[in-house]
Amino acid sequence: MPDDEIVSVTLWAELGAGPLWVTFADEPQMRVPLDVEEFQRYLPLPASLAQAITSWDDELTAIYRGDDPQLWRFESPAVRQDWQGRGRTLAEHLARELPDDMTIGYFGTEIIRRGTRSF
Repeated sequence: MPDDEIVSVTLWAELGAGPLWVTFADEPQMRVPLDVEEFQRYLPLPASLAQAITSWDDELTAIYRGDDPQLWRFESPAVRQDWQGRGRTLAEHLARELPDDMTIGYFGTEIIRRGTRSF
């Protein structure tokens, strides 16, 4: 594992990977997926936020039905939109809990807060 200085965190649910994708200062081109427990070895999170992120991530895993990504089906577009909205809210909560100089993102493309740490 790279050194322990995390410079960015992106909340990103993906089957088989932790929902917190981090970039370390000494490996700026590489994102490493961590589950909540692994992440907390580097930076603590409030228990309620840690549980909410884990539950949010588990929701995506629960709807997976096979090897085809098309089989990740939410019950309806409204349910999917709700799940996505809750994820963005969790990313915003992360931004309030983590150091101000850290970049916080959501699903790889949306920046919730741009940090000042260079990488």
